[in-house]
Amino acid sequence: MLGIIAQSPLSVSFCLQSRVPSKPIPSTRCLQRSLARFTTQASDSGLRYRFPRKTEPPVKLGSPPTLSPHRQLTQRSISPQIYREQYSAWRELSSVQSHKDGRRGLQRNSLLRVVSWNIDFASPGPTERVATAMEYLQTTFGDDPGQLAIVLQEVCQRSVQQILQTRWVQQNFIIAGHEPPRTFQAGIPRPARYFTLVMTPKSLRLESSFRMPLPSEMGRDALFVDVQLCPTNQRPNSEMKDVLRLCTTHLESLEEGTSLRTRQLELISQKLN
Repeated sequence: MLGIIAQSPLSVSFCLQSRVPSKPIPSTRCLQRSLARFTTQASDSGLRYRFPRKTEPPVKLGSPPTLSPHRQLTQRSISPQIYREQYSAWRELSSVQSHKDGRRGLQRNSLLRVVSWNIDFASPGPTERVATAMEYLQTTFGDDPGQLAIVLQEVCQRSVQQILQTRWVQQNFIIAGHEPPRTFQAGIPRPARYFTLVMTPKSLRLESSFRMPLPSEMGRDALFVDVQLCPTNQRPNSEMKDVLRLCTTHLESLEEGTSLRTRQLELISQKLN
């Protein structure tokens, strides 16, 4: 399994990110493109991959921080959503439906572009800003973006509704994580104020998707989506399936969250091995 993680505003992978401005993007300005390219190549020993060279020293892991028991929630599967033209509505996409619909695995040695964007839940006008963001991405990648995945952080329920109503999104993407996860606030379970979202190409077959709660004082979690890879020539009929695991997260914020960020990254990395 090959894994990719994207997170904003802390960059923990080769994915770049930019924030949506609080006002609509002027026509004279252009946001820096956030995309990452990678190639996968099959070999006799399995999947090989290339990442840019790491220049930062490895993080030394200390003792994991302790949390109140009520904050430690359990991992849960989530159901991706696909827009069905015959119903003019979003519907749940099961793995069985993904096979029946003729979706294919990701071709090895092919290009999958990944955009990571923190759209900032706290600034005014979340609906207008996310509409502008989707318009910008459509202008950048075209009406038919092909193999493009979009991972978003700091999504709120108002911005999700705008994303779901965007025609470009309806035509090209499967969405995972559109419902806010439940977090504990003052000991009471409530929907998170902001969360993460993954959009994958309609043409690709998904194997699974799930949220993993992280040790956090801010209700943070990691969202994973497994994209099936095409079988290799050495194992054309193997029951074992290779997947590309996409992950996005919003790590603990501020200086006092340093120890928690270390622990959060450790747990996420275990899911990407």
